[in-house]
This record gives sequence, C-alpha cells and structure tokens, in this order.
Amino acid sequence: MAKTTYNISLRSETGTRVDTMSEFLELKYSLKLNKYGNMTLLMPYNYDIDNLGPYKRLRVYRDGKDQKLVGDTDWFVTGYGYTRDSDGSKKFIIIANTALWFFTTGPVARYNIGVTGSSISGNADDAIKDAIRYNGGASTTDSSRKVSASYFDVDSNASAAGSINAKTISDRKIGDVIKEVADAEDVYYDVVWTGSILRFKTWYQLRGTDKSAYIKFSEARANFELTNLIYDYSNEATIAYGFGSGAAGSKTVKSTTSSRHTIGIFARLREKAVNTNLHVPSEVQVEADMAVAQFKPVTLLEGNLKNTPTQEWMDDFELGDKVTVEVEDITATPIIDDVVVTYKDHKEDVRCSIKERF
Repeated sequence: MAKTTYNISLRSETGTRVDTMSEFLELKYSLKLNKYGNMTLLMPYNYDIDNLGPYKRLRVYRDGKDQKLVGDTDWFVTGYGYTRDSDGSKKFIIIANTALWFFTTGPVARYNIGVTGSSISGNADDAIKDAIRYNGGASTTDSSRKVSASYFDVDSNASAAGSINAKTISDRKIGDVIKEVADAEDVYYDVVWTGSILRFKTWYQLRGTDKSAYIKFSEARANFELTNLIYDYSNEATIAYGFGSGAAGSKTVKSTTSSRHTIGIFARLREKAVNTNLHVPSEVQVEADMAVAQFKPVTLLEGNLKNTPTQEWMDDFELGDKVTVEVEDITATPIIDDVVVTYKDHKEDVRCSIKERF
C-alpha cells in the first residue's frame, strides 16, 4: 500500500495562494454524487486567524501512487473558529464546502414566467447547464448576479441525455431544479477545477470510469461489507397527476401512466400528486412525466468498500466509478456513491459506499 499524504494550500476567493497548511492536525472530508462536499480541517490552536476570511479556498491534493486533486475542485471556506478536540485540547477549525455548494444552496431563478431564463428544455444535461448559465453564469441578465467569467464558466453542451419538454423554473432554487432533472434523467453534475478556472460540468449515466471488469468487491474477498439488499416497491408511482394553477373547476390536470400499472389490481394503483402552480398544460405534463420516471421500484444494494493494498481510494477507484460487487446471489455493477475520509497522524481511514438501484 502506497504511503499516503495530503498537501493543502489556502487561497484567496479568486484562487491566489495565501498560505501552505503543512501544520494541519486532522483532515476529514465527505463527497457524494450530485451533492456538494463537506470538509473540516483541524489546525493548531495558535493558527493565524487573520489568514482566514469568508469564502477563501482550500486546494487539497492526495499524494498516493499519483498526486490527485481531492473532489476535482476547490473547497470554499464557509466557517472557522475554535473547538475542543476529543482529547480535550483546543484546536483551530476550518469548515469548507466544494464549489458546487454555491449553485445548490444559492441562486434562485429570478425570471418572470414566459421570458428567456424562466424555463429550461432540450437534452437534460444541456438544460441543467442552461439553468446555471442564466443564474450566475454568462447568460445571467442581471449583472449583479453574474459570476465573473475570469474564474467560472459552464462546459459546452454535449446533448447526451434524453430530451425534456419546457420545464418552468421561475422563482425556484436552482439546486432543487437541477437535482429533479438529474434524478429523472440519469445525469450527474459538479463544479470542477480545470487548472485555470472553475467549470460546471455534467455527465450522462456515469460520472467516473467503468472499472467493473477489474475492480471487484465481495465479502469473500474481505473488501466489502453488506449494509442492505432490499427489493423495494414502497416509493413506486404507477400514475402521476400534475396539477396546474387555477381554481378547482378550471385547474389544468395532466397525468402519466406507467407501463407498470395494471388495471384492476389494487396494489398496482400507486398514484402521486404533483402540485406545479403552472398554467401551461404542456409544462404541467412535463412534471407528471418526470414523477413516473423518478418514482419506480428498485432493488436497493448498499454497502461499504474497503481499502486494500491492491485496491485503494483515489489510486484505483474514485467517486462515480462503476465497479463490480458480488453479494448473495447477485452480481451488480454499482457506482461509488459517496465517500468519507479521515486523515490523522499520517493514517488514512476511508469509508466508501455504494447504493445501487436496479
């Protein structure tokens, strides 16, 4: 197993180096697909607080077999101060989140219905990018809401995912909008550091690399711990109703029926109501279609992957990679869904999880 170290630098809001953090005492971070990452960094109690400020950046590299950027991005400082460690001693603590934090918790689509920027459509991966372009990106019409193009942009369209009809996003949190579309259309998204700029990117079906032919986990290999193997129908929707705006008698109602629905069988009557407050029938229909696509029966496989000398986190497998897992009578090829890593006293503890729905 390669000796692992972490190299951390503190940078300004725009990325200029401020300090090397070589004296850090403990690093803990978590990453999850389609969610911003979280990090805590413990420093000596006497660390110079004047180095810190709102939204300064941490750039973290893991040195194992190769040097790789943790999370593929910069981490923005969202809090700092003093804390008492488990050993009773006082420490200086820095709290940070990946760059995706800004776009999943910040912008709201401030466009009146019917104007450019109030809806998204087309290939789902491109539609998600448009939501960002119009709310912080280059197409934002209000200059006070636009992020500088000198250190942030949106990747070019790939037109990889399935197409969606016009989806109204006015007055909604952008983070909620892109998650809905991504979940329904099998799209992944993140903000990555390219080496010169922060860039919003999307991937269709697979965020990482398909390594299922040679990265394998099982209880027999002692590198996998099963948490759950559940055949789950509890959240299925076989019929979805989209309800538009207006009084009860004039309200637009659109529905979508799944091929899983069987007339006459009580248990297959699984209905879901989606209140949209939209008035255009085609837009109400989009919300009903997405609900049926999103809420379907699944086989849920959950478990933890273990680091071994021949298969290590970031050296051999990373967040978003597809791997093989053999458990009970099932051979599955799940995607690594999340990871929690603690590095302390030159030792790295890695907890990788998979959550496969099929």
